[in-house]
Amino acid sequence: MRYAAILQTNWDWRAAANFMFGGGGGALLLAAAMAGSEASTHLSATLLGMALMGTGLTMVWLEIGRPWRAANVMFKPQNSWMTREAYVAGCAFLLAAGSLLFRLTWLPMAAGLAGIAFLYCQARILRTAKGVPAWREPSIVMLIVTTGLVEGIAYLLLVQVALAEPAGNFLMLLAGFLMLRLLAWFIYRGRLLASNPPSQVKAALPRLGSWFVLFGHFLPVLLIAGSYMDSPFSLINTSISTIIVVLSGWHLKFVLVTRLAHVQGFGLGKLQRGHPLQLAGHQKVSEASVRLRKTRERELRNQRRNQ
Repeated sequence: MRYAAILQTNWDWRAAANFMFGGGGGALLLAAAMAGSEASTHLSATLLGMALMGTGLTMVWLEIGRPWRAANVMFKPQNSWMTREAYVAGCAFLLAAGSLLFRLTWLPMAAGLAGIAFLYCQARILRTAKGVPAWREPSIVMLIVTTGLVEGIAYLLLVQVALAEPAGNFLMLLAGFLMLRLLAWFIYRGRLLASNPPSQVKAALPRLGSWFVLFGHFLPVLLIAGSYMDSPFSLINTSISTIIVVLSGWHLKFVLVTRLAHVQGFGLGKLQRGHPLQLAGHQKVSEASVRLRKTRERELRNQRRNQ
């Protein structure tokens, strides 16, 4: 039995927003490059990708306790995926801006590859959080990367719909990556449950999985299939399916960062009958741990004010 497996509070919705916006924005840069630099969607898709990445990084900056010390993140590239994320983001912005200003055929693809590297760095940030079982599971890297790729293709399709451009093969590509994301989810879910995570995580996974599989995969695939039928609803089906795909990815990342982020706690095995912790139960021990942590945080804030 695990005790004191409390929900972490260092990362909130602002940290989740970095994964929600930034990852899909990075993948959109690659999707825009695949659409071709001569396509009318390239300009809009590239600008949208840069805006999404910038929004995500801004939310992280707002989440930092002392935002004016954010430059310190640049000093540990050898052992920090956050630092690598920052460097890769800078390269992605420069390459994306260059692809819009200069007619060099290699710049759009270089910007797209930098965007995918940014997405990979985000996945590794979660992977290196050893104290949170739902994050340290190795298969979360594949889940985050495939989710970002699905969102990037969906963003491109939304831009094409807005500009009345033909979707081409991107609808089929979206359906294929949806199946890949579904596979990544089942692998992640199975391995996480096999690792004996905190009871709160075990209880939340079935609810998250049912919603994610049904509304995030099966429904969009049905709508994508309907888009290939010669009917006046094809454009509507494409729009709804891509919006659902993006919202499902956002929901998954938000829940992972803010709802499933219980720290490991400590395990005592099977307690003897009559042991104080066995009598108190998991919930009371966790509540006591939360009160103790809040007391310590309050003391630290008071010390900082007095300094």
